[in-house]
Amino acid sequence: MFDADHGLIIWTAITFGLLLLLMKKFIYKPILGFIDDRERRINHSIDSAESQKKKSDSLLERYQKQMDDSRDEAKKIINEAKKDGEVKKNEIIENAKQEAHRMMKNAEAEVREEKVSALSDIQEKVTDLSVAMASKIISKSISKDDHKQIFSNYLNKIGDLYDNN
Repeated sequence: MFDADHGLIIWTAITFGLLLLLMKKFIYKPILGFIDDRERRINHSIDSAESQKKKSDSLLERYQKQMDDSRDEAKKIINEAKKDGEVKKNEIIENAKQEAHRMMKNAEAEVREEKVSALSDIQEKVTDLSVAMASKIISKSISKDDHKQIFSNYLNKIGDLYDNN
């Protein structure tokens, strides 16, 4: 069935062995060197990527902390501004109340002065009229100044009673 030539098999085996030796020396070593070099570059790239990832994670963490600190600082500033605004508002309200109180006191003083002035004018006119009427009625036995003095005293008493009420 199978008729093989022994010489051919031996030369084929020798050729195959030489081919394997040549391949090992000239092809296998360069291929392995290429594969090893490729593996080193890939490992270097992976290491570099991991290093970059650590750096970027560190930067991200630092920026996140800065953002948090900035937010906290902004909240502090806002709270301080609110407190300052509240203090200013209270100062303005207090100043307005004091000013209104002062204005009321001034207005009351002016009203009192006007009242005193008006009462004084009325007293004087009433005294003059009373003296004029009394002189016509009584005739000229009491002087005009005496009449003024009597009515002035009377009106002062009435004014004192009015002021006490």
